Amino acid sequence: MKTNHSSIDSILRHLSFWLACAAIILLPGLSEAEEVEWKQLEGAYLEDLAEPGKSYYFHKYSNDQDADIEYIAGNLPIIISVPHGGDKTPKDIPTRRGGLFSGVTTATDVFTVPLAYQLRNEIHEQTGGYPHIIICRLDRSKIDMNRDRDPKWSENSRALTAWTDFHAFIDLAKQAAIDQTTANNELSSGFGFYIDLHGQPGSRTMIGNSISGYHLKQSDEHINDMVSHSSFEDLFNRFNHTGESFADMIRGENSVGGLIEKHGVPLAGDDLLCVPSPSKPKPGSTFYSGHYNLNRHTHLLEGFQNSFPQISGVQLECSTEVRKYHREAFSAAVSATLIDFFDLHYNADLTNIGQSQVRLGIPAAIEASSAVFENKIIVEWSPVSNASHYQVYKSNSAGGHYTAAGNTIPDPITSYTDSGLSEGDAFYYKVRAFNDDMQSGLSKHSKGSTSGAITREIILLQDDFEASNWTKNWNGEWLQSTQAAHSGSFSAKANLYYDGYFTSAELDTSSASSVTIDFWIRKQYTDTGDDILLYYFDGSQYVLISDLDTLGADGEWLHYVHVITDSRFFIKNFKVRLNALALTGSRWYGYEKVFLDDITVAATEN
Repeated sequence: MKTNHSSIDSILRHLSFWLACAAIILLPGLSEAEEVEWKQLEGAYLEDLAEPGKSYYFHKYSNDQDADIEYIAGNLPIIISVPHGGDKTPKDIPTRRGGLFSGVTTATDVFTVPLAYQLRNEIHEQTGGYPHIIICRLDRSKIDMNRDRDPKWSENSRALTAWTDFHAFIDLAKQAAIDQTTANNELSSGFGFYIDLHGQPGSRTMIGNSISGYHLKQSDEHINDMVSHSSFEDLFNRFNHTGESFADMIRGENSVGGLIEKHGVPLAGDDLLCVPSPSKPKPGSTFYSGHYNLNRHTHLLEGFQNSFPQISGVQLECSTEVRKYHREAFSAAVSATLIDFFDLHYNADLTNIGQSQVRLGIPAAIEASSAVFENKIIVEWSPVSNASHYQVYKSNSAGGHYTAAGNTIPDPITSYTDSGLSEGDAFYYKVRAFNDDMQSGLSKHSKGSTSGAITREIILLQDDFEASNWTKNWNGEWLQSTQAAHSGSFSAKANLYYDGYFTSAELDTSSASSVTIDFWIRKQYTDTGDDILLYYFDGSQYVLISDLDTLGADGEWLHYVHVITDSRFFIKNFKVRLNALALTGSRWYGYEKVFLDDITVAATEN
């Protein structure tokens, strides 16, 4: 593989604007004991410093020989961040106080920094290229890089600079990955894969995809409906060359966990087992699905979703055994996993990805006819340059397994008729382009249907909490508040002394074919110890649906939408319940709060 500096150049060209006064330490080798050479950052000479696999240290404190943020230059579309592995405790950054009831976690993910170094070495050994790696060298007792900016420390200039630099480097590395993989200047072809590297004491490495442990304990059909809530949304919708179901991509043989076990167990036995994976598809009582970093850097987080929609990724929560005793074996397994994963799902060769590659564009503008014909559905799409033929794929659900529908279609024909259907049928369709040498990724899906019963939407509950009689829709301890509102002047608020359950009135969903829950929620000063839980009532009990505390940024309005297709919730006394627990605080740091606004519950009936 030829050395490709373009992705590094792309990063470094952007740095001079916000690091013009910074200093760089360039480590010529991999040993931390080697002598450090100082150089003043100058925009015109940044590209001369770009060398894959080398460490660049950035900070504004030239009297401190250890910088706060380390960036290891990369030339592969892989980005690895290490937010909790640092051990520096400078006195000029206030200490975060943890404790049983504080909701603040200060424990270091020990050995994640040397694990990141080993991953760099092993990925280079197997592919010839280097991942982009961003490391926070500050101890977690000083700052938590896996959280949004915290008012408790953001007034400290050094802490704020470190936090800003850490996430800016990730953003720049993502842009470099997209630039590198964009074929023929078609942005739709670009992609990148993000890994947020952590540690936990469990016996298995956890693979977080922004899907909670509760959802992973459900059926494959349930998980297939979770595509839009996952950090794999873009990968599944735009690539997914295997055509497998979303559940298979998350916990099947070709999942990250399945591939790590395939390559790792022969090297280090059961210490390299994962969850979710074929050996353990459902997690136990404790599972880390991913937090701020994974949500922000894979476009799930409100305010960032339009920045890098081409990035997918995972939160790797490595076991103690892996981090302490099996770093080499684990790194070898992860490297082999990435090669297989890119080949299977992106149709990309990591050992040759730095070369100039011509790829087929992905078919766009997919449109399947809806309720137009009694016994057929017509699927149409835009032509792809250099394509010789197309294949349409079909599934019963958006996240289900897609199988080939009919024969291939020669270019320039860009339509397909799915005939012999029954009245009221509905299917999801994707399209892939081919020529003699290559194939494109799968297109985004389009839902089509035959004509049948008339579908109508009925609004069962709609509340913006502006009216003085808003409590007729709700029971519980939450308040009507003017402190924050998504629209208008009011919202519903939970905080200390006014937390607990907030339950809707009974709603008749008995004739629904689906129910859509749509609302905006905002968290203020909350920590991971807080639970903001969403439940649905199924007629006999409240079923936990989601831990909203794991979604979104502190101080930002998060838009939550969930379409219910599970028939157990189609009853005469359906209810929505939110539960805000363990909300604490003080007048010095601010009370932890949760705000709810603009909620709509709508039923679709056939």
